[in-house]
Amino acid sequence: MTGTLINVAAVLAGSGIGLALGARLPERLRSMTQSAVGLTVVVIGLGLALRTENAVLMLASLLVGGLIGEWLDIEAALARLGARVQERFGGSSEDNLVRGFLAASLLYCVGPMTILGSFQDGLSGDFSLLATKSALDGVSSVVLAASLGFGVLLSAATVLIYQGSLTLAAEALRPLLGSDTAVLSLQNGVAKEEVLARMLGADRVVAGLSSAFVAIEAPGVIRHSHGGSIVFGEPDGRTTERAARFLEAGRKAGFRIELSADIRRAQWEKYLMILALSGLSALTRRPMGEIRTCPESRRLYRTVFEEVAAVARAEGVDLGDDIVPRTMALGDALRPDSYSSMYHDVTRGRRLELEWLHGHAVRLAARHRILTPALFALYAGLRPAAVAAERGG
Repeated sequence: MTGTLINVAAVLAGSGIGLALGARLPERLRSMTQSAVGLTVVVIGLGLALRTENAVLMLASLLVGGLIGEWLDIEAALARLGARVQERFGGSSEDNLVRGFLAASLLYCVGPMTILGSFQDGLSGDFSLLATKSALDGVSSVVLAASLGFGVLLSAATVLIYQGSLTLAAEALRPLLGSDTAVLSLQNGVAKEEVLARMLGADRVVAGLSSAFVAIEAPGVIRHSHGGSIVFGEPDGRTTERAARFLEAGRKAGFRIELSADIRRAQWEKYLMILALSGLSALTRRPMGEIRTCPESRRLYRTVFEEVAAVARAEGVDLGDDIVPRTMALGDALRPDSYSSMYHDVTRGRRLELEWLHGHAVRLAARHRILTPALFALYAGLRPAAVAAERGG
């Protein structure tokens, strides 16, 4: 709750200053202050937006959030609350009290900094985002209170209740994360550790991958055809006590498990392979045996290996000069009747990992100015299926 309490204090302090200044605050200074705050919010928003690897998901989130907001009619609820406050203190509902309360409450409580900052504060105790928001809200409170009066100060209660509730909800999950708790994701791709580190703190994150051919047959029913192993390790390559304990526990449980001193390289080796083979299996709707024995498709997936290896090098991951022939040999060793999980998702109209896998690689290549026409062809060929699944069609 530290971030929320700082935010409430900033609103109260700024409102108090604004009420004391009143009409003595020059209009030019008010306009300049509002412009500065607005520009700062835009810069912060752009910085957060540029970190995303899924522009479609960001757009969908904005649209869904807008629809939910309209359905809940949050603005009308705040207006009714403001009117009740006005009745309690007397005066007309047209008075500045209601307008000030409503305008300030909406300004301080509607936006990604509120939600992300509250979750970050609740989960990890990092209130830096809310501290930044507090500074912005404090400055805005001075201008708003000078113009709209006492209602702006009352909006501190809205901040306390709304923002505090989000933080407390996130804090309810914190008992699941003890002081020594590590979080290991076996999800495909090479970006998940960065996402987890931002939410939970880098010291909690252990990197990993799994290799198995599985398919979701029905809700709660997973069909495992063959394969099955786990590779994990500390992102910095250290052999820690927690990693050793997890390795021992995995072996006792009968897992095929390995502790890697270079887990990032291991993740990129798998990433390189699944980008080519899962993409081709999903695009052609054919099993691995047919893909690798067809000269044209074999040439295509080899080219994808070469392109992704170049991206890995640009990312600082050395996969070795023999990475392409090694990966080709691994592909040749797969059962000829194997299909990728993306194939099963495409044929059953499910959502795809396309943006998380191929989309991420395409964007990395663009960032490093590396041409990847074969990889992009797979990505573009699967995009219609991904879009249709996202739309529910």
